[in-house]
Amino acid sequence: MDGICTLGNDYVFDQIVALLNSIEAIYGQKMPVYIYPYDENTDKLAAEVASRPQVTLYNDAVSMERWDNFAKAVWDTHPTAGQIWEKVGRKGYHRFGTHRRYCAFDGPFDRFIYMDADTILMSNLDSIFAQLENNDCIVYDFQYKDLTHVYDVKSNKLRDVFFRRKIEQRNILFRILWFKKRLIPRREKKQINQLFREGRSRNTILYGTRSNPY
Repeated sequence: MDGICTLGNDYVFDQIVALLNSIEAIYGQKMPVYIYPYDENTDKLAAEVASRPQVTLYNDAVSMERWDNFAKAVWDTHPTAGQIWEKVGRKGYHRFGTHRRYCAFDGPFDRFIYMDADTILMSNLDSIFAQLENNDCIVYDFQYKDLTHVYDVKSNKLRDVFFRRKIEQRNILFRILWFKKRLIPRREKKQINQLFREGRSRNTILYGTRSNPY
């Protein structure tokens, strides 16, 4: 089964409604949509979903906890993130909830597209889904001018990983992604965490560690 996924809460309610309306303009109520909750602030979304039979607000607590724990384990490998967040008054993990989009890998869709809440659908997706017959994932990206949305620009390790010219030309913020369901088996999450632990110094290029992480 094919479907569309997004991430959000009541804070982005209007944007999600616009996204849902754009999907219905193309597919009517034939395209199933799953909304993955950023946090527990979803009362308005739940009421909206009740009026749209093709839309589901994801509620698999086991799946969400599993990805929550994965995200915590990844950030816990970072040598300075916690200190920086604490310095600017952030308690706990910064922007915790963004990883919940990965619950789509536990969801019902064999093939799915993830769309950010502040995007809209402009055309039929059949040709894109067809590409997943020969590819595991497809990424639509665009250039983002503010490097701090992707990297910690003050990191000494940034230019050890990337050439300056590539940083300037290929600063990308992913917005729309197509995947096959089992692209990330559960057993591989531990291997991913191990890679982060082994490369702790390189982790310091991640955007969530910039001095002003808002």
